[in-house]
Amino acid sequence: DAEWGISTFGKLSLSLSMVTFFFAFVDQASLVLFPSLRQSDEQEVKSFFYGIRDAMGLLMPIVYLLYYPLVWFLSWLLPAYASSMVYFAMLLPLCVFDGKMDIYCTTFFKVTRREGLLLKINIISMAISFVGALVGTYVVKSVEVVLLWVVVVIIGRSYFSDSVVSGALELPKNGIAIGELAITAVFVALAYYTPVYVSLPVYAVTYAAFLFLNRGRLGEVLGSMRKAVR
Repeated sequence: DAEWGISTFGKLSLSLSMVTFFFAFVDQASLVLFPSLRQSDEQEVKSFFYGIRDAMGLLMPIVYLLYYPLVWFLSWLLPAYASSMVYFAMLLPLCVFDGKMDIYCTTFFKVTRREGLLLKINIISMAISFVGALVGTYVVKSVEVVLLWVVVVIIGRSYFSDSVVSGALELPKNGIAIGELAITAVFVALAYYTPVYVSLPVYAVTYAAFLFLNRGRLGEVLGSMRKAVR
């Protein structure tokens, strides 16, 4: 507000509010998982975290596809905010990576009584985000730099926590991570630089290729999900 005025603050606030709404939903899901996992044995916990890690890595990028109808609706409903939807696109990876962090990593840290390590990770992430926000605001003077910096920090926090969880549970290496990061970068670049009628089909094809390349693990994940439902 002090640097760019109330208009920019209002547009950015709308995007932040939508992302926060998603966070609230994910928090409720993690609260449901915690008590049940506390009562599970070590093998069940290991199996659950292996499945949920890869399932979220493969399926969470669907959130990016939902961006397009949502932006169309909001632009129609609030035409004055149509130009600010690019902020929402830049923040949308938070839904994917912070969602994974809450359901997968944070739940693990709580179940295994490693809240101290979780606190350290969050404090370090917050400090790095704060420094980046100051640099982006008062040195680079770019809203986009501030947002991208925060997103990069959250992605880094997610991947670091994932490596801790995978190492503690002796899980196979996360082979989906690089592809997930790549399609996230593709989505943000398309949403920022190209119109919707170009970015939607290009991202859809990119995501389909990502699923095809990981079709073996996708089949295993979907099979496990069907068994769990039954």
